[in-house]
Amino acid sequence: MTIPLTPGDYYAKSELEAMSPPPDTVSHVQKLTVAGPWAPARPLRFDGVIAMVERNGHLEYDMPKRLKGKGTYLFLNLTHQPNEAVFGQVVPGTTDADVSAYFAALRSGQMPKPTFVSRVGGLMAMSPNHWAELTIDFPPGLYSVQSFYRNPDTGVGRVYEGFHRVVEFY
Repeated sequence: MTIPLTPGDYYAKSELEAMSPPPDTVSHVQKLTVAGPWAPARPLRFDGVIAMVERNGHLEYDMPKRLKGKGTYLFLNLTHQPNEAVFGQVVPGTTDADVSAYFAALRSGQMPKPTFVSRVGGLMAMSPNHWAELTIDFPPGLYSVQSFYRNPDTGVGRVYEGFHRVVEFY
């Protein structure tokens, strides 16, 4: 992964609890200290672009429906707040409506229909109007990309407000 950072302290948080029904909650925070003079990173050659955008007051992932499972992608956050691009493999045949129903059930305290097969990973929260490059190696299948970052106006994780998209890695 390549993210342009200026000197200072940064914190990365894993929010695995957002994809697990309670009480299986796990949270990890790691500190990263960047020192020395800032120098631009040499851009990698990338296989596609995954952009987080705002359309008609809603956040969306603007990206191809099918992507190479082994590749390097340029991620752009073109929204007004920090956001993530976290990938989880889903059951074959899963739709965006199924993912919405899954997170609606979690939010209401119900046990959702099994939707996620595995947690794969992705991109941590990225500030507005920033970019990152990420090289991935995902097994073929359907995945949901989502952001768990909270809406600053409602305090609700964006995934619960529909900020997710089902895509296929081949």
